[in-house]
Amino acid sequence: ISASMLRKLSQKGIDPSTTFLFPNWVDTNTIFPLEGSNAFRNTLNLNPGDIAALYSGNMGVKQGLDMIVDVARKLNSKTNIRFILCGDGPEKSKLMSLSSGLTNIIFLPLQPKKKLNLLLNLADIHLLPQKPEAADLVMPSKLTGIFASGKPVVAIAAHGTEVEKAVKNCGIVVKPCDIEGFKHVIEWLTSHPDERRKLGKAARAYAIDRFDKKIILSQFDDRLRELVNIEHQYCEKSNRLC
Repeated sequence: ISASMLRKLSQKGIDPSTTFLFPNWVDTNTIFPLEGSNAFRNTLNLNPGDIAALYSGNMGVKQGLDMIVDVARKLNSKTNIRFILCGDGPEKSKLMSLSSGLTNIIFLPLQPKKKLNLLLNLADIHLLPQKPEAADLVMPSKLTGIFASGKPVVAIAAHGTEVEKAVKNCGIVVKPCDIEGFKHVIEWLTSHPDERRKLGKAARAYAIDRFDKKIILSQFDDRLRELVNIEHQYCEKSNRLC
């Protein structure tokens, strides 16, 4: 599901001609930018001027979500920045304990699929922290939805990784373990709405151009037809019944 995985296969001796990039896709007709008020913001009692920095997804070790708690603690006096962590996982109880006493973090349970677009549009800024070893190989499935929602993302990723290459033109990338850099970028985007809009539009365009469901499945269909044709030609040449 990533170019990094294809390179790993090649390094392990797999013929590159026998591999195919089949990335995660997003239905851009289901996930799309919303205009006007957002029911989630109303439910969470967010003020019109509040900036929602959202992480939505699994809460496991590789996500490195403790970085969000660390930044929230540093920015606790900034009453217009609210950190929202939505989802579930083995690290959730630990994260809730770490954030005890902080007034700028809100935890939400896993939401039903029908509310996904509303949830993603809750964000003014999407957050994608990751442990370095995860960002080197995996393209997170949540990233395609983030792009499609038309909102900017701040991602933790090393230079040259799959995530860094995807995010660099429609979000901001911070080096792994750089808590101060993560904090600075979130603060900067908070006070630059025009930049948020520009990056969000670029993200939406990128999702449509590269990760739309119809495009990805069409490419996969073409590849299957190509393989069937190759097999058919082989059978004809060898006079085999296939």
